[in-house]
Amino acid sequence: MPASPITTAEARIIDPVQSTYARGYTQAGFVGDLLFPSVPIATRGAKRIEFTKDSFKRANSRRAPGTPVQQHMMGFEGKPVNLHQEALAAVTPFEHQEEAGATLGLNLHMDGLDETMDILTLSKEIEQATVATTAANYAAAHVDTPAGTDLWTDDASKPKEQISDAKETIRRKIGRKPNTMILSPTAFTALDNHPALFDIIKRSGGNAVTTDLLARFFDMERVAIGEAVEAADDDTLTDVWGNGVVLAFVSPPSGGNRRSRRRPSFGYTHQLQNYPVVTETYWNRGINSFQSDVFDEWSADMVGPDAGYLITTTDGN
Repeated sequence: MPASPITTAEARIIDPVQSTYARGYTQAGFVGDLLFPSVPIATRGAKRIEFTKDSFKRANSRRAPGTPVQQHMMGFEGKPVNLHQEALAAVTPFEHQEEAGATLGLNLHMDGLDETMDILTLSKEIEQATVATTAANYAAAHVDTPAGTDLWTDDASKPKEQISDAKETIRRKIGRKPNTMILSPTAFTALDNHPALFDIIKRSGGNAVTTDLLARFFDMERVAIGEAVEAADDDTLTDVWGNGVVLAFVSPPSGGNRRSRRRPSFGYTHQLQNYPVVTETYWNRGINSFQSDVFDEWSADMVGPDAGYLITTTDGN
């Protein structure tokens, strides 16, 4: 595919309606963008902005008359962004489309595009989870591997104290507490059955642990559960987000819900500008099917590791 931005001549093979639809596509239950919000980059050869702890601090802006203006650089250009292309064709056999249109009035090709986008967004969620749950991506002080009575599946464990310690570790590095917590399904189940939450549930007048309740319990702006699963070749399902917990400070969007990769944050998904793109639907004579090709290019990158903390396991597995 051509480099962005796409020229007028090149755009003739792109379906603008389907491409717009693909760019706005989200899948329920996916949480990777909470840690790695998407930011556009204009070229494949860009370098990513990386952040030290100084990037998160307040700038020294006090000035006396006649003195130089203080300088402060927010981050620096680090490693090249290693975008990779994901491509998948949405294929609808003519016979299926004909029968569905005649009996139910369904547009199977758009359904096929939905399924294609499901697969592509799962690939993105898996990469985001892999980056966030790999201990080697963090400093040693930002990784906790509990054992024994510290495991949340043990009634004697103290998850609130563990999270408070993790929050303080981040605050001491960047001067800000984390605002985002991603729980694996295992971690959420452990909290759902933990005696430390029983009284909280009673006082709230509820009968179950919810992410809103956990946000209040841990004093976090947002708590989400990474519910995505990945199927192996033998159809065995595994949790994309493992069995641990990720805490992070994620820079909120600026005006108009826009994000800039120059704002200090735990991570970003660098997204090639004007992607994904979907080709015009065409007739594939070899398989007697309608086909649209979907192309996307992105990379999930941890650019401020001091702003994150990983609890690798909550059940010892």
